[in-house]
Amino acid sequence: MKRCRKCGAPFEPQRPLQVVCSVACSHQWAQTLAARPGEIKARRREKAEALARLETPAEAARKAQAVFNRWIKLRDAGLPCVSCGHPDDGTRQRHASHYRPAGSNPALRFEPDAVWASCSICNNYKSGNLIPYRIELISRIGLARVEWLESHHDLPHRTVDDFRQIRAHYSKLVRDLERERNQVCG
Repeated sequence: MKRCRKCGAPFEPQRPLQVVCSVACSHQWAQTLAARPGEIKARRREKAEALARLETPAEAARKAQAVFNRWIKLRDAGLPCVSCGHPDDGTRQRHASHYRPAGSNPALRFEPDAVWASCSICNNYKSGNLIPYRIELISRIGLARVEWLESHHDLPHRTVDDFRQIRAHYSKLVRDLERERNQVCG
């Protein structure tokens, strides 16, 4: 049994999300909700904030990684695949390919020089196609920077707030790149 949100009478719901007992109460409840849109927005905002407080570092990292990968694909739009040189002509899916795997090198996970757009074939089926990747990477960023990427990096201890800052930073860069491309095209 549930209690009607409008009249307070107990009732047995016919549908899972039913909150009122009758059609008359339903109309009154709809008018009540329409009269207080600010309260509904505030409740939604409170719920979003509560969910954000419950966010784990892994969830925050996934969200930050998704935004970072999108930025990489936008940054490298028009450039050929870093591994095989296949042009960005829309015939192959594009991935943000890490030169050194992010799982075993978390310090380089959000390092822009360590991640470049690659075709899905090189990234998925050829494990990055690393020998041609390295050769192209040297031509793009220089040997000294590639050697730095290949050296040891201490494990970063990132918190949820760190991942949120990374996500906010790259979200801004994504918006800027999209705005820039829309101005050129439009």
